[in-house]
Amino acid sequence: MSSKRWLLVFFLPAFSRGSLPVLTEHPVSLTVPRGEPATLNCGATGDPEPIISWYKDGSLLDLEGGGDHIVLLPGGSLFFLRTLESNRNKDSGSYHCRAENRDGAVQSRPARLIVTYLKSKFGSVPRSLEVSEGEELRLKCLAPEGNPTPSIYWERDGLTLLKDDFFRIDPSGDLVIPSAGVEDAGGYVCLASSADTTRRDAVIRVKVARKAAVVIDRVVVPETPVISEAVMVDTTTGLVHWGVLDDVTGYTLMLTADGDRDVTNISVEHDVNQIKLHSLDPSRVYSVQVAGVYGHSAIGPYSAARPLTFKTHEVVLVNNEEIPLKVWAIAMAIVIIVTLTIVMAAALLCYKTKKLRSRSSHTCSEYGVGTAGRNVTWDRRWDEHSPTTSFRSENRLLQGGYEYAIPTHQVQYSGSNHYASNTILKPSYYEPLNLKMVDTSNSSFESEYKTPLDMSRR
Repeated sequence: MSSKRWLLVFFLPAFSRGSLPVLTEHPVSLTVPRGEPATLNCGATGDPEPIISWYKDGSLLDLEGGGDHIVLLPGGSLFFLRTLESNRNKDSGSYHCRAENRDGAVQSRPARLIVTYLKSKFGSVPRSLEVSEGEELRLKCLAPEGNPTPSIYWERDGLTLLKDDFFRIDPSGDLVIPSAGVEDAGGYVCLASSADTTRRDAVIRVKVARKAAVVIDRVVVPETPVISEAVMVDTTTGLVHWGVLDDVTGYTLMLTADGDRDVTNISVEHDVNQIKLHSLDPSRVYSVQVAGVYGHSAIGPYSAARPLTFKTHEVVLVNNEEIPLKVWAIAMAIVIIVTLTIVMAAALLCYKTKKLRSRSSHTCSEYGVGTAGRNVTWDRRWDEHSPTTSFRSENRLLQGGYEYAIPTHQVQYSGSNHYASNTILKPSYYEPLNLKMVDTSNSSFESEYKTPLDMSRR
């Protein structure tokens, strides 16, 4: 009996030996927009392998019936297919994991999951507001729901209002100006910002009425305006200018034509002291008178009639705009280039013309052809071995003094249409040389060609 006990005591520790779970990874805090996926990591080791469970705000998560958007991954991490944040389902909170086996359990550090969102619709508030100068101005802002709670700030006419002593923003988001001034009028916009999202409300139009001044009754003596200028700007336009009066609520101007006929009355505000008259008749003479208006309808005395006269003056046109140096440089460069182009073109034209004339003169002088003289002698020289020599026509062969060359010795020509071998100015005038062993030194050869040829018969 004692031996059995010893074996039990000896072998029992060997079968029950293991290790406590050890966390290898703790979850970390996350901030994600609503509807986006998220993962809270957790890892543990132990023998036997520990079982990992998750807690939210201290309560065990039922992952079996927790919905279809939360999944426990094989390694122990908690995966959100899409984060939810609404009145019924909120994934935002404090999470921690717990690893447990038969030898014990360990718990991770807590991590916070923040699911952000900001709705788009503001609450309904008045869009037009009017207060008197010096009164309190309060602009309401019903910001949309969001997580985290949105921050509220205001803009006026597109400029952000910075915190100062002239206004404040209540915790509810209302803008309060304790004593409104005329300069506080404008368009105000409430803005709500949460995480990376900002929403803008519609514009609220604010008018601030100027406080009525306290008027002390006193006796007002009507004054007569003084017309300082009454001129015709052109044949159909006149200009009238008068001095400013105190205590008036306006002015009235009476325009007459040809001395006694009333044309029209014109009323203007108290801050206007000149007026331009249009569509006047150039053939008529106009006069003007001005009177001040006091109160609603009381009219003071009119000024003396002042005719509209033409005013001549010297007009001096001053050009204050200086042409930039760069523009000057470009303009001068263009002028120089154009000038050089014209000069070069003219020089080239002269050169071509001179060369052409030189060629023409050289050709005429080479063959002894002149435009004025009738008897022309060839100047072309032939060497001693040339088969031709020059022949002086003495105006006996062809009209106009044209020459041709003939052989210096007897040459046998075959065929019936051979001409002189040298080029002459009018080849159609040449007579075919049907010569056969003719002695050109014989005087009878020359006499046969004394009579000019009549080319019209050919």
